[in-house]
Amino acid sequence: MSFISTLKKSYAVGLIAGFGVGALAYNPISTYHYLADPGAAADDEYFYIITDSDDPAPYNATGYSIKALYGFRSKDMQNWTDFGVIYDARKVDGIGDIWASGIAKNPNDGRLYIVFPDGGGGGIGLIGADSIAGPWTNPLPNNKKLINNWGGGFADCDGIGWCFDPAIYYDTDGTGYFTFGGGSSDSRPARDNDNNIFNIYKLNKDMKGFDTRPTQLKIGGPKAMEASYIHKYKDNYYLSYSTADLRIAYGMSKSPTGPYTYKGIFMGNPNIGGQNINANNNNHHGIAE
Repeated sequence: MSFISTLKKSYAVGLIAGFGVGALAYNPISTYHYLADPGAAADDEYFYIITDSDDPAPYNATGYSIKALYGFRSKDMQNWTDFGVIYDARKVDGIGDIWASGIAKNPNDGRLYIVFPDGGGGGIGLIGADSIAGPWTNPLPNNKKLINNWGGGFADCDGIGWCFDPAIYYDTDGTGYFTFGGGSSDSRPARDNDNNIFNIYKLNKDMKGFDTRPTQLKIGGPKAMEASYIHKYKDNYYLSYSTADLRIAYGMSKSPTGPYTYKGIFMGNPNIGGQNINANNNNHHGIAE
């Protein structure tokens, strides 16, 4: 796990998005979990990180068996409180595995919200809490998901190949958005200089729903894989994503819903001494000020 200073008082956290792979850094936040897919958020007091983990998986599990979200919090980016498992998919009806998720602080109600994928493409869920420690509950009517692939949501995946890897963002005016996407399909292709695999939606202020009319986040640049993420710096919005060749690319816009103009790569595939350290698994990132 590593921190890279990208902007004044702004940090990006990147962690290997592979199964059972350790993380190397000068100052690891955790060395006693198998963690992946970080999301980041901050308020005036704390910096937050969430990750998924295969810690709860059966001893003889094979492939991806990721059932839990872990939470961390810090006031100084050096001393961290580990809250352990903050959300356990095994205890929630209608959810399978729980993979790469996003977190944000809602300036309207002061609560933290997490958007998460239901397994390998079953849809996108929403939970909220007053503290990183929880308890985390679904604010949507009848415990629905935001997006469904296998049922139980307000809208479908809109032709996106992989219905996962969501992120959540609140603009400076308090408007909330969530984004997701990955893979490639005939109707929503991913290819060099022509990526159409991400959607963005505007959340209702009461967090009980969203505008189900999708906005497609088309962007140039290297072939996209997954992990769309939006943040704002000064007057510009940034859409960053994981590329098929294991880097994090980004584009810029004057609106959170785009259009985004591709700008370049800001985080490379992790290497030490020229040697890849993540067994050629994918990368996932989070950015917070």
